[in-house]
Amino acid sequence: MGIKKIKHSIFEVFFAIVTVNVLSFLTIFLVIHLGAERLEVVASKGQEVNKALTGLIKFESSIGDLNGPGNDIFESKNIDFEEARFQNYKRRFASEVSELHHTLRKSLDLEDWNRVSKTLDSIQLYGEIVATMTNDIFTNFRKKTFLRRQKAWPKWIGLMPKCAGPLLS
Repeated sequence: MGIKKIKHSIFEVFFAIVTVNVLSFLTIFLVIHLGAERLEVVASKGQEVNKALTGLIKFESSIGDLNGPGNDIFESKNIDFEEARFQNYKRRFASEVSELHHTLRKSLDLEDWNRVSKTLDSIQLYGEIVATMTNDIFTNFRKKTFLRRQKAWPKWIGLMPKCAGPLLS
């Protein structure tokens, strides 16, 4: 038994080559297109994470600034100036908390959001305690009763571990 010669017309060979090339082109196009779509999704998620991290950095800065005027008043003794700074920082802190909640809510799935939102709520409570303590400092500086009020501070300090507990775990 010998090798049988198969005769094909040029049209059949050309059609087979074109079909293979078209299928190869479509496969390559589909792979590139799907890869590009995945890359866009990853880039979009990366932008959302970057925006959230930027929000966290701004938030960290604002909570540190919130505490500043309450400390600085002991040196400057300028109640009006420090209180104005404090009110400005307090508004910025509230704005940063709101913006961070919104940004993270959009960029996290539900499970991660539930975990992160509890921590953010604890941080917000900590900020509110710091703000209350700072207001108390300004009030007592105005009344010149600061030294008498120092004994009442442990009630505020006692709230700090409850607030900071979730942050440390």
